[in-house]
Amino acid sequence: MENCTSNNPNDSLNQTCVNVTFQSCFDNCTVLVNSQCFENCTTNSSSNVICEDYCPPNVTGNCTCNFPNTGSHCQSSHDCTENGVCDHFQCNEPNTYAVCSSTGSCTGNGICTAANTFSLCSNTSQCTGQGTCTVQSQLSAALSSSTNPIYGVDSGSVPLRIFQPKISNAKLFQNSALLNVMNRLNISFDINADLVFPSKLIISGLRSIETGLQSSIQGISSTEFYLSDAAGFSEGKNGVLVLRVGYQRALRKGSVEFSLSVKNVQINDQNSIYVNGTTFETEIPDQMFLNDVTVGWNVQALTFVQASFQVQYFIQNNPFPSTRNSLSLNFTINSNMMKGSLVQLSGLKGISSILSLSNTQSFSLNFDTQTYTISLIVKENMMAGQSIFLVFDVMNPAAPQTSPQMELRIRFAPYENANYFDGVSVGPTTITKSGSPLFGVASGSNPLEIFQPSITHSLVSQSNSICSSPTSNGPNNNITVEVSFNFLLRNGSKLNFSGFQSSLTPMSNLTITTSNSALRPIASWQPVNGALQVELSDDIAENSMIRFEFSLQNPLFAQPSADIFFDSSLVTTSTTFRLGVVRLTRSGGWKAPMYIENQFSFMSVGQSNPAPLSQNMLNFSFAANVDVSLGSEFVLSGFEGADSISGDVKLYGIHALLFRSFGTNLDGYASWDNRSKTIRFSSIATLSRCAMGCSKPYNVAVWLNNSRFSQQASQIFIQCTGLTSIISTRMDALQGVQAPLAIAPTFIRHSMGQSTNFPSKPNDLTVTMASNAILSRNQSTFVSLKGFRGVNTVDGGTFLALSGCVCDIPFAAYTNHSEPCQCTPSPSAAQQLFTADLCNDYPGQAKWVGGQAVEFYMLSEIRPLQAVVIRFTLKNPDYPQSRQEMNLSSISPSIPDTRLLPDVNRVLPLLGAQPGDAEPLYVVANSFLVPSSFSSSLLEPCIPRLLFPSVPFSRLQLFTFSSARAIITYPDS
Repeated sequence: MENCTSNNPNDSLNQTCVNVTFQSCFDNCTVLVNSQCFENCTTNSSSNVICEDYCPPNVTGNCTCNFPNTGSHCQSSHDCTENGVCDHFQCNEPNTYAVCSSTGSCTGNGICTAANTFSLCSNTSQCTGQGTCTVQSQLSAALSSSTNPIYGVDSGSVPLRIFQPKISNAKLFQNSALLNVMNRLNISFDINADLVFPSKLIISGLRSIETGLQSSIQGISSTEFYLSDAAGFSEGKNGVLVLRVGYQRALRKGSVEFSLSVKNVQINDQNSIYVNGTTFETEIPDQMFLNDVTVGWNVQALTFVQASFQVQYFIQNNPFPSTRNSLSLNFTINSNMMKGSLVQLSGLKGISSILSLSNTQSFSLNFDTQTYTISLIVKENMMAGQSIFLVFDVMNPAAPQTSPQMELRIRFAPYENANYFDGVSVGPTTITKSGSPLFGVASGSNPLEIFQPSITHSLVSQSNSICSSPTSNGPNNNITVEVSFNFLLRNGSKLNFSGFQSSLTPMSNLTITTSNSALRPIASWQPVNGALQVELSDDIAENSMIRFEFSLQNPLFAQPSADIFFDSSLVTTSTTFRLGVVRLTRSGGWKAPMYIENQFSFMSVGQSNPAPLSQNMLNFSFAANVDVSLGSEFVLSGFEGADSISGDVKLYGIHALLFRSFGTNLDGYASWDNRSKTIRFSSIATLSRCAMGCSKPYNVAVWLNNSRFSQQASQIFIQCTGLTSIISTRMDALQGVQAPLAIAPTFIRHSMGQSTNFPSKPNDLTVTMASNAILSRNQSTFVSLKGFRGVNTVDGGTFLALSGCVCDIPFAAYTNHSEPCQCTPSPSAAQQLFTADLCNDYPGQAKWVGGQAVEFYMLSEIRPLQAVVIRFTLKNPDYPQSRQEMNLSSISPSIPDTRLLPDVNRVLPLLGAQPGDAEPLYVVANSFLVPSSFSSSLLEPCIPRLLFPSVPFSRLQLFTFSSARAIITYPDS
């Protein structure tokens, strides 16, 4: 609005607007009456409104009007009009004192037609105002009158037939309410008489438009008007339009219609438009136009609207490159946007096409790829205040970029289906962006803000690199996945991981283990691609660590580590996008995902002989989970205690000829290194792979010599090097006596002798024992001598005093039982060597158990190259008995019952002793031991001789010598 900046009358910038409060502001406004503004009006001290031209209609209170060129004074404001006559009550005609009886009698010409009379005064001085004249003519005549119509007035030819031309049914409508555009006013009214030259019509109150000095008029009545001798023109100035009836033209009685092109220049939502005129100097009274509502605008004619728009937001739902993106534009129009208007959105840098438009029923779309501009032609009228929502689906640029500057421009068409170039262009206006984050990306909601998504951390590892066995069932490898992203993951996104190849786990739903509640606990597994799909049940913030585990069953054979890929459907606001195939970081070494190491799928080793110092065939069976290339070398190690001359050793077994010695390349041989205790051979053919628990392994065997000493089974290792590499792996050992190089603990010396074979004599029993294993208190070695019969302790007690000693065994006589031990047993030594119990309460003693066994614990360590001598005394039985089967055993080390070898070589120091008398617990019968020199002369009578009995005489005995009898008494024995 011009010359007015606010509706505040106290504002210094609004001084041209007087008494205008919260109303529309107009130029040259001096008085506001009933919310209407009028020009050239003042208010006197009595608060009466005085107007130079006319008094505003519907003014309440006192108001007088001085009409131009008249002296009419209306009695109240309701009588005032614009053309010097009164609409109501009585009036004083100019230059007379005539008073009309009613408003219908007022002519404004100083004469009046009195009610109920036909009096006509000859001049105005004779008017009385009462329907009579002061001077009346005295002549009278009866005249006949013509009844022909004149100027469209019925019986207009009757003399003194006075007819008031009037305008009625005045209507005004326009085709555009848009400010600052060309508008077409459509005017129509009815007139009750013909108007001829030089009649004119005056339309006033057109203050919000510009008509120009010569405005073109059109329509069915337009040719009856002229301006400067040119038909179809009018005069327009200061809101007044003058239309003159052309020479020799006639504006016929009835409906008058024409239109006028104008420019809408000022907002005025309450214009009052009037039409009046003159014909033959007769004034045609004012008729106010009825302003019809403008089609499509919902406002009355000559009410105009300033076109504008307000962008509410312009955002996107996907900031990621090369993916489908929805751009959402919402703006509000403050004026009608008519069909045919143009909406232009420019600056969409980086896109090549518009994939779709949401509101195709209201707009038709065109996209200019050169200027990156969307043009939308409006297909239906849109009302002021309407919020317009548009969604454009586009394909995002491939490269990251910041949101470009974008502008919105609207060309408002002036009326429906008009050319938008005839309307008003608003903009281009730079669109302000929200800058709000999206998917955790700063300013990610700004349209065409393209962000490069990436994985900021990834690590995939496994817990087991060993292949599965064909007989195994179920998972045996825990896969751990760690991954984080530089953007937010939305609820419903699917994380796809692939590359877990060759797993034996069938297609199924797998349980995942995680501390992140945003991951659904069940994931979909597809073994064909080794693919796992994990779905999100909640959002996960950017740069948050996602860690979960799941279990798979490893494949049967060796394979290198797999490349694990991420390729997922990530949910945006209304669609999904794919991040693309990304290779994830793998752990190294055996933890690399799906790495199944080369390994022996079968490896067994056994022996044929556990005896010390014996030849022993070691048998090897092996297979690998990978094809072993020709020329690959096998190394078997760990043959502790084995012995053989270094060099080539012959291979035995069904596959012996598939291998050759490492040094000399002899087929069917292997190389033995006695120092490193290793066997080496290489393959002369490719060995086929075989799954775990292979039923047909390769088999070879070699002969080696066992150790002298006791030892547990050796841990034999097998390794493959060269073109095929398999790490050194411990072979599975057979059990029991077949365990490889397991030399059982045994007594290598186990002999026993006695000091006498006489009945009832104290007998010193001597045991010599040596083992190929260590005997010591640290091992709680327990020794048992069993098989005693008929003997008892000398004192009848349960403990035996021991004597003992230790001697070294020459290596060369290690197993020679006849080799004497050159040490003398003693009780003091026994106290260091033996005890009857573990608490050492009875050092140097042994337990006598049940008359059948002697038991004791070792106190000192006896090494394999040492022998220990144990001596103790028992009383021989009273009667003769044969040699007893005696056994020696121990616990820790566990040595089973071993027969004590009798002392068959030593001769007892007794008269008449024979070899074998020293065999343990061999007791002879009672007898005289006659010297060999004893002769028959002994039988001579009464010749005394000394005899040696084998038993003591304790009572009187009767002896018979060749029927001779003698009684001999031995008082001392």
